[in-house]
Amino acid sequence: MELISKSINPSPNARRSCQQATLEPLPHEPLKLPPITLLSGVPPKTLYIHPDLQRKLLKANIPEPSLQPEREWVLPTSLGAKWTLSQICAVFDSLPPRELRRINKDGGDTTVEPAEDGQVEREATSLREDRGGATGSEEEFILGVQPAAPYGERLPSPEPITTLAGIEIALEHLLRILCQGLEEEGKGLRGAVFRGYRVDGQAVGIGITTVRPTHHVDHLFSLFSTKLVTIEPALGIELFVLEASGIEELHPAQGRMWEGNGGLQDTRLSQLLDRIGNRLGPGAVQRFLPEEHWWPERSIKAAHSLGAKPETAWQLSRPRPVHLLVQPQAIEVTAPIPDYPPMLFRYKGTLHKIVKADGPERIEQEWWIEDGAHRDYYAVEDEEGQRYWLFRSGHYEAEKKAGWFLHGFFA
Repeated sequence: MELISKSINPSPNARRSCQQATLEPLPHEPLKLPPITLLSGVPPKTLYIHPDLQRKLLKANIPEPSLQPEREWVLPTSLGAKWTLSQICAVFDSLPPRELRRINKDGGDTTVEPAEDGQVEREATSLREDRGGATGSEEEFILGVQPAAPYGERLPSPEPITTLAGIEIALEHLLRILCQGLEEEGKGLRGAVFRGYRVDGQAVGIGITTVRPTHHVDHLFSLFSTKLVTIEPALGIELFVLEASGIEELHPAQGRMWEGNGGLQDTRLSQLLDRIGNRLGPGAVQRFLPEEHWWPERSIKAAHSLGAKPETAWQLSRPRPVHLLVQPQAIEVTAPIPDYPPMLFRYKGTLHKIVKADGPERIEQEWWIEDGAHRDYYAVEDEEGQRYWLFRSGHYEAEKKAGWFLHGFFA
């Protein structure tokens, strides 16, 4: 069976819509499909330009109208026809080898060449894989697009690196180049990722974070060095990449901190926090600043860096626990009369007898943020000298059991 056994005379509407200049019959290999007619011709002008080709034309400064039209293929069908993706692919798989269009670098006319050996088969394989992914017959993996880091350095290796010493040399080299560029721009690292691309196509890497921006090479190298042993070079690493995952402005005063001491500005403190944070993980060590709120959960916020400044002063008029629970924990309480502190409370199965107490301190709910009952807080101490911060939610009601909660621990 031939797809086209005679010339086709399309209607005027079809001729105008397809902009076909000439139509000719095309023989094809037999297909296990009903008789099919393919329309083929060269239009008077190019109907469609792929975005990739458009970019190449712009780079080569070639106007689009100068492109020679390519042969177009049309598969006529009717409204009631039911085509599957496999049937459509089978039709176009039977087409003769296509020609390649190449753009001359000198800006001249494009040249047309026969397709290279195996290229049609590669494209057919790609089409079959796409078809399998669309129909669900083949597993399809989707890789997210990762934006390129604005600050990063690459170091290719002439020979694959398989030793820890070689990886350390590559890391130190990349750190010096990256930190030199950051120092010139007045910036510092808050986070960095070191990756190695192996000859087997796999990538391995480690990352670090810092509590304040820095471009101190020795300190950054010491943070990375504790994790370098986790990198498995396998058959060898042929490309090293160091990318900055976090960048902040580094003022001259901060740079001089490496030469001085004192409080939060002590470089030994920041180095210690960096080592602990990178060994135990992000968030293992946190610093908190006061917020303008009465509600205890909202009265503090986590500082994003060691150099962050408080926007308000700490409230010291009333005692506050050094360990405030993220969510208050419900407890069982025995209290004599309303507005008196409890005599006993049970927390996680342990009974605590209270010997000292101070309170109540009433804290109203911030109605402009959230509705809810007020809290009456008590600072209590048990027989073993442990001090706790307890509260009763809402007013005491005889017919309703009051809800008691543990919210924090004093030193």
